[in-house]
Amino acid sequence: MRAFPTMTIQQILDPVVQQVSQLAIFHEESEAGRSIPDITLPVQGVCTAVGNLVKVGQDTANSSSDEKFKAEMGVALEIVKESSENLNQAAQMLKEGSTSLEARNKLIDGTKGILTGTSDLLISYDESEVKKIVRACNNIKDYIPNAAVIACQEDYQTFTTSVKSVSTNILIRVKARADDLLIELNR
Repeated sequence: MRAFPTMTIQQILDPVVQQVSQLAIFHEESEAGRSIPDITLPVQGVCTAVGNLVKVGQDTANSSSDEKFKAEMGVALEIVKESSENLNQAAQMLKEGSTSLEARNKLIDGTKGILTGTSDLLISYDESEVKKIVRACNNIKDYIPNAAVIACQEDYQTFTTSVKSVSTNILIRVKARADDLLIELNR
């Protein structure tokens, strides 16, 4: 498995991975001929966490002006929701005593989909945050040529105030980003 690039991603994915890993173990045990215990309670916990994640993801996407980010989030959120439904169906089927291949497949497909969708969602969010830094850097780069037309003290003050404001924004975003990175080499 790939290392998590940021603490934020790690903090969100680690608990999901732990919950879903237990469900994958149940699946392996069922393939070995052992019965699966009632997993409706752990699945309910996963589904609740997925519901919260979907709500936050939708709110985040709706508040963004980045169309690519919105599209990526929409796909990832759909995968997570569908996988959560599969997981819930599998839990119900298994609780009712079904050891069918369909129930086991729904269990494993649901767990994989939740991990994949959550990871995709977080990576998409992370990329959108990096794009914000790049846009801020491009704004200052585009503003620098205005220094050539400074004619008076008032123009100079306006120019420096604007550059300072944008530069401060960049520094805050870059510092937050650097603090969030887990791989020391990337800092």
